Amino acid sequence: MISLIDKYKNAKPCPIALFLYNRPQHTERTLQFLQQNELTTQSNLYIFSDGAKTGLDKKIVTAIRKIIKKNR
Repeated sequence: MISLIDKYKNAKPCPIALFLYNRPQHTERTLQFLQQNELTTQSNLYIFSDGAKTGLDKKIVTAIRKIIKKNR
């Protein structure tokens, strides 16, 4: 049986787009799993973070952007 890594070892890396808004826990978890995946080190990661729509969202969006900066 061929493993997925063996199957795709000659594949070209593809870019990864991550769209974020108001879920800091999901953001942190997603970034952790991306860092654990050895194939993502060869890919470009593009992060899109929407601006806050309300005053309540501003704190959450700020928290998400801190998470992004922490995981660079």
